[in-house]
Amino acid sequence: MATAPPARRWLLVEQPGPWGRDALLQSRFDADVAPRLAQRAREAGLRIQMVRRPGERLADSGGRWAVADVLAPWVRWSTRATDAELLDVPLDGSVGVQSDGPTFLVCTHGGHDACCAVRGRPLARSLAGDVWETSHLGGDRFAANVLALPTGHLYGQVPEDGGGLVEAHGRGEVVLGMLRGRAGLTPSRRPPSSSPGSSSGSWAWPTCR
Repeated sequence: MATAPPARRWLLVEQPGPWGRDALLQSRFDADVAPRLAQRAREAGLRIQMVRRPGERLADSGGRWAVADVLAPWVRWSTRATDAELLDVPLDGSVGVQSDGPTFLVCTHGGHDACCAVRGRPLARSLAGDVWETSHLGGDRFAANVLALPTGHLYGQVPEDGGGLVEAHGRGEVVLGMLRGRAGLTPSRRPPSSSPGSSSGSWAWPTCR
């Protein structure tokens, strides 16, 4: 059975620095805003992922945030001057600049599971393209885990060299041997998926429309 999260819409919030077990509530994100943003995201049906560039320092933050819809599919980026702005901005994708290529979120959330940091950080540094470290994606036993946006394909046990993941998505394909499934699909719509590493090759995905 596929093990990708069911969330269709995702809120990406740039926040460099350390993350605790709950990356939103236990980080340098505004502590007064964090629980209100979490509630707003739940009500809007959005899953929050904290993100940071590999090796990014707090001073390097551009205050970026994005909404992604993995079935549309698109990712649209904006910037904020303060964290409190996220309590008022539209979260329906009606604002922001749409990415013109794939975005890769590598789980490096050591505050949740040490394996995610040990295996995820070297991978994040080695991948080319639009790459972010991200908070917990689920499935710690599959580390290193990578979520490819905008399509929502989730990969596990990705080797440090990326295993051809970036190149495959550049061609509009997935890497079957590492694929855990696709986010945003109900169980009845998810394709069967064996454990990462049990098959090989690539496959061109169909559109969801």
